[in-house]
Amino acid sequence: MLLCIALAGEPACSDTPEAPAPQDALRALLGDPTTADATLAALAATGDRELLPVFAAAAKTGDRARRMLAVSAAAKLAGKGAADILYDRLRHDEADEVRSEALVQLISLEAVSNDQLTQLLQANDPTLRCLAARALVRAGQAGPALQTLKALAGSADPTLAGLARLTLLSTGEMEQLAPLAEVMRNPSAPPQLLSMLLGQITEDRIASAAELARELAVGTDAIPLKVRAYRAAATAGAGGRALLAQTIADSTGTVLRVQLLHLLADLPDPQEQLQSLARGDDAVGLLARLELARGAGGEPASQAARAAVALGHTVVIDYVLDRARGDLAERGKGADFYVPALVAIVQSARADSPVMLDEHTQAAQAAELLGELATDEATRALTAILSGPYNAQVRAVAAGLLRCKNKAACEWTAALLNSPYEELCTDAALTLGQHADHRAAAALSDILRQGRRHPPELTALAGWYLARITSRTAAAVSAATEALGQPASNR
Repeated sequence: MLLCIALAGEPACSDTPEAPAPQDALRALLGDPTTADATLAALAATGDRELLPVFAAAAKTGDRARRMLAVSAAAKLAGKGAADILYDRLRHDEADEVRSEALVQLISLEAVSNDQLTQLLQANDPTLRCLAARALVRAGQAGPALQTLKALAGSADPTLAGLARLTLLSTGEMEQLAPLAEVMRNPSAPPQLLSMLLGQITEDRIASAAELARELAVGTDAIPLKVRAYRAAATAGAGGRALLAQTIADSTGTVLRVQLLHLLADLPDPQEQLQSLARGDDAVGLLARLELARGAGGEPASQAARAAVALGHTVVIDYVLDRARGDLAERGKGADFYVPALVAIVQSARADSPVMLDEHTQAAQAAELLGELATDEATRALTAILSGPYNAQVRAVAAGLLRCKNKAACEWTAALLNSPYEELCTDAALTLGQHADHRAAAALSDILRQGRRHPPELTALAGWYLARITSRTAAAVSAATEALGQPASNR
């Protein structure tokens, strides 16, 4: 959300003399049906648990899509702390879709008991019955769920029937294999249905369906579906490493081969296959060397990452960014061996481009990771670009640092608050604002002053960040809940 707002870079100006208070700005945005949903999405993107009452209120509004958004956002903001909100929607919402979303979140959070799931086997909505039955099977409580699943297997809804049959298959009901094969071998089957079935085969590791997934992987030409099918076959069935390694060796398309390498590297003990693939000098060979080296880190891993990035292939750069993000989350500063490669990604983005391209989105992602790592080399690279002339590289770095959780980003971007380019000033204001840095207050007030000319997402973020800086979050939350029709006193 933040990255999209930053890269949009819409200039604005206004003669409005006075900025509204942040709580008044949020009240206006959430009270307007044309801006309420965008505002809620922006507030959800902050990850600020203090906003939970706002989503509790949104979950009780009359708009079904808004309630769906609120249920999902509440779970992400507060985890099990949102259980009461989710239970309320599960019990009382009039829309089956919202109740199903609430149950999905409760199951994901492990915040629903087997007894509660068993009770849901009697629900009127077949989707709720299917979700509850599958959760019971995964919890080792198949007994109460079998009758429900057998009834759902005969549903006229192909999605419900397929999910029920796969769940039964996972319990050893082999008679479900033939009707599933009929669906998955049907060339007219909707890709969305096939993708959902493949996802369940993967998640539940249904070995008896692995061959069907392999057949689909070989038979389809659609790369996203092919990759999903190979993931299911390799995860659920035996010989997954050999299957992926052979397919990579036999394939010619870089995009497919790189995505399959990702799957292979995520399987247990892939070293033998990776060592074989690492003999090549193409994209797969270079990335296989990175996979072999990244566990130990250090200079070999750094060289491998730099060599892969030097190819300049979009999919390869995405791969390196993904691994860097994962290793940063797992190892923290121990992932600093990626810094030279990340610097190269930023510096390779065309500075003179009049529009922001995919390479600038990748540069923004690299800048975010550099900001989190904050080594001397990373700091020098970021500050050098930000202090240079206005161009697409500067825009990308400023946008990327919006997502950086390291407070050091405030020091790197503070000077941009005085930039003559409003886009950079806005990026800096949001970067400092998310850390409640008082230096952003004037710029955030300017955004609120010009609110009608900005996207509602930007105005919403400015309002919330300014509320944090000025210690008015309680007033902002109260105003927001009231605008959504739920007075704060009734939370």
